Amino acid sequence: MTQFGQQVFALNPAQLRALKNWTPSERPHKILPVLLPTPGNPSVGRVRDVVGQLIGAHQALRSRLVAADTGGWQQLVLSPQEAVEGLDFAVHDAPIDSDGAVDVLGVRHDAVDPEERALACRVYTSGERVRLVLLSVSHLFADGVSQQLLYRTLDTALSDPAAQVAPPATQAADFAGDLMTAAMRSNTDAWKNLLRSAPRACVFTTGPRDPQEEIHAAQLTLPKDLVSELPRGSRALGVSPYALWATAMNLLVSRCTGADSMVFKTQMANRTRPAEFEAVAQLAQAAFIPVIGDRSDTVKGRAATVFEAGLQGQGIGMHDTVELLDWLDHEPVRRGVAFRPAFEINYAASIRGARLPQLSRGSPRQEFRESQRADPQAAGADLALAVWQEPGTTVVTLRAKRPVWRARSAVRLLDELIATVEAICREPDLKVVDVPVTPFQGRERLLGSHPSGAPIDRDQMSRLLLAHPHVRSAGFGLYPCGATGVHATVIAGRPTDPAELLRAYTERQRWTDGTVVPAELEISVLDEGASG
Repeated sequence: MTQFGQQVFALNPAQLRALKNWTPSERPHKILPVLLPTPGNPSVGRVRDVVGQLIGAHQALRSRLVAADTGGWQQLVLSPQEAVEGLDFAVHDAPIDSDGAVDVLGVRHDAVDPEERALACRVYTSGERVRLVLLSVSHLFADGVSQQLLYRTLDTALSDPAAQVAPPATQAADFAGDLMTAAMRSNTDAWKNLLRSAPRACVFTTGPRDPQEEIHAAQLTLPKDLVSELPRGSRALGVSPYALWATAMNLLVSRCTGADSMVFKTQMANRTRPAEFEAVAQLAQAAFIPVIGDRSDTVKGRAATVFEAGLQGQGIGMHDTVELLDWLDHEPVRRGVAFRPAFEINYAASIRGARLPQLSRGSPRQEFRESQRADPQAAGADLALAVWQEPGTTVVTLRAKRPVWRARSAVRLLDELIATVEAICREPDLKVVDVPVTPFQGRERLLGSHPSGAPIDRDQMSRLLLAHPHVRSAGFGLYPCGATGVHATVIAGRPTDPAELLRAYTERQRWTDGTVVPAELEISVLDEGASG
């Protein structure tokens, strides 16, 4: 719909997923920073003019969320003139480090409320010339490909005083949700078929989950000899650098937990045609890649499995992650276990030296802690890896939530991951069981063979069954040989509807590792008035 130079269109599946996963208070802080040490130290006026050209060239940069008449949200695109006139643009003194150079790590982006705008611009000057430009772009309207595209375009335009930013042929409106319905339906069904029988959970350690989860993180700048070895290792294995890191995480989890088959989470930009890589738009979707491994695998064999699984997922295209996750968490697909990937990986190779401001520039190793709202329905992983590759430098950040860091520190896990990467590069015929990672303690007490693929903790399972206020005692088992899942028997203090009890267990189980909602339930009612 177009009116007075404005356009309104339906949000695409990637945007709808983001709206579902982020609360209104979190959305302004979901930002993609584009930080550029400016070539040629241009004037403030020149920078403002180029940023205005960027806004005019890309619909996403002049967008905001608006309420739809039928409920929900839509994307409103302002006219170029309106957007440029309303640009949030500020000038600050450039941060200078002890050596007198501009400190790019001393800059932090501002929040950007997507209901008000898509972009804020801060320029940092020294001697009346601009030394740094920071664009803070709302993640509701742009993704990682957009981020690097904007860096490249901004760098090119500021390098040439006569350069003009031309609008690309493909715009955000080309990915509007109502234009993609048929393909999205087909692609979502393809993901369902891929994940229907895949493992649903990979339990690291057992225990309750808190509504606000503490995350322990370790970050490492790789030594130069390993950075130079990574391309050789990828070529020797016949896989991409991304697949090499995904294989390393797969092997780390496999050795820690004893699970050779698992599903991992990654981000896909849903861009397949060359023109789509020139569009600023939010297209990144969570994808869940099933890897079916075997204890007898070699490192090279597991790498090939991971690589092929990733290619299969990338070939599916734009899908509805919200619908997919809802489907995965309903019986009979659920199989008693909330869907939770074994790990998450994000891999980014920079374009022409684009540096993200949060990366370490000094110490090769850092430790830090974060806090994150727990959201089981978003299918977040308890172990996550981010790899940022710059020319000659690779920085890796490993994040672990409590179920993981309670068993092993993030620093030690990162060390074991790096040792695994070295083994992949140097000993591709090494058996998976010989990868230099120590299994977590206590794995032997977990019950296996449940059809969901999730191991079961006896103590946690008993606590789950006894958590309902009507239940006085409970027992459970796998019958027969795990083929029908968990069969539980409970004694209740009053008549209780089995369906209601199973719903209560399902709601509580989402916050617990090491438990399975029974597939079969027998209830006996205790006659509390009978004499003993």
